Amino acid sequence: MVLLTKTKKSFIWCGSPLLLLGLGMGVLQWFQWNEPLFYVLNRLPWPILWSNVTELGDGLILGVLLFPFLRRYPQVLTAFLLGILFNTLIVQGLKSYLSYPRPAGVLDPSTFRVLGPLLTARAFPSGHAATGFLVAGILAYFFRGGIRVAVFLGATVIAISRIAVGAHWPQDVLAGALIGWAVGCTMAFWISVRQWFPQHARGLLWLGAVYFLAGLVTIVWYPQQYPGTVVTHLLLPLIAWGWGSWQLVQIARNPHCDGGR
Repeated sequence: MVLLTKTKKSFIWCGSPLLLLGLGMGVLQWFQWNEPLFYVLNRLPWPILWSNVTELGDGLILGVLLFPFLRRYPQVLTAFLLGILFNTLIVQGLKSYLSYPRPAGVLDPSTFRVLGPLLTARAFPSGHAATGFLVAGILAYFFRGGIRVAVFLGATVIAISRIAVGAHWPQDVLAGALIGWAVGCTMAFWISVRQWFPQHARGLLWLGAVYFLAGLVTIVWYPQQYPGTVVTHLLLPLIAWGWGSWQLVQIARNPHCDGGR
């Protein structure tokens, strides 16, 4: 009964940002603020900061940064794996079906800042914003207090970075954020209620192996698309991968401790 009450409160709390994001999309369309707001946010200072932040919306990089949750919170890693699958299907499906142009496909690129590759098509919705809010929704469901506010704000900064680097319109990031948050909270809810996550050493080893390989790909082979992103493209993933790999070794050495939890 206590678990159900706790789950219900978390799910209700997850619904509030959906209303906020939906309201934001409505206001943006009603007042025709999409293009003016794009120019305002695209001119934010410190471009090197936005290049680094936008890398955190990449599904592979962000997934590796979750690797250290392996021993204590495998439900987070499981929810992310399922969530990124649904996120990708929804986002890529909408991108292909709607095929909206990006800012560089409508505006003169000389009138705004473009960091990284010059993208012109498949704008709506933003995949990076969706991934950032997917993780935020998952963490907000499983954790309490200030962590919920922190992850929401962090995902918001990632979403804004997509405008700051010139890749997306405000309406793209709001739609991506809404999708990611909804998928994240839903996946976390089902994972928690159904207990669909590994709770013993064998399952943790399989789960950890997926993240280990993802980290290896990220660090060794994943191309860098944005300038000056050593911190978020290489350094942070390397630290998280090393931390998660150490936990994986500890679980393999002590399989009867259920991952040390």
